[in-house]
Amino acid sequence: MSLLDKPIWFKINSSVARLGESLHQLINNMLALGDVPEDLETHIKSFSEEADRLRQSMAEHVHDDRFPQVMVSDETGKRPYYVKGGMIGDHHPFVPAATLEHKDGVTTGTVYFDVAYEGPPGCVHGGFVSFFFDPILGNHNMANNIPAMTASLTVNYLKPTPLMTELGFEVRTDSIDGRKVTDLAWLTADGERVCECEGLFLMPTAENYMGSVGSILLAGAEGEQVGED
Repeated sequence: MSLLDKPIWFKINSSVARLGESLHQLINNMLALGDVPEDLETHIKSFSEEADRLRQSMAEHVHDDRFPQVMVSDETGKRPYYVKGGMIGDHHPFVPAATLEHKDGVTTGTVYFDVAYEGPPGCVHGGFVSFFFDPILGNHNMANNIPAMTASLTVNYLKPTPLMTELGFEVRTDSIDGRKVTDLAWLTADGERVCECEGLFLMPTAENYMGSVGSILLAGAEGEQVGED
């Protein structure tokens, strides 16, 4: 069983996940909007007022702790930490839509960058490409029982990354040297690589990450062989 599949993490509420997905689509439509007819403007104003009411209602149940409750069993009453979602969960309105599969130590999938991620006309902004690679590599490590934190990320942009196109990606662990883990990944368009990424990760130790997310992830891997299911 991988770290991602352990029954120790919080699961996002289905209604909240649906709201996040709707917000993502709303942001995309907002950025691609042309002229605003009167009836749509009225609808927008009405929605904005309702959104304010929802925000105020949700505020009564929001935890503003910097350090969250990571595992369900902790019962600290703090802000929950959604490790399986993180920056790639469907519930997160800021992240691109992606599918992924973990098999035989390799992570593959697809990602779709819509208008919200545009840099040069018709192309994905390079910053959003890096924004995508970091959590995908981290997810790959967790799926392979490698609790590690990003030390550096190097992205080589081979060609402009096309917007509004289903892109493929692949992640592999290149080497493990003590606490150092090196991952390689790439994005493809129509089967051709458009960018490559090399990530260096460090596995935490109880001594220098005690009390942080790193030590908690390390505890979550207790009894597991690093790099194996």
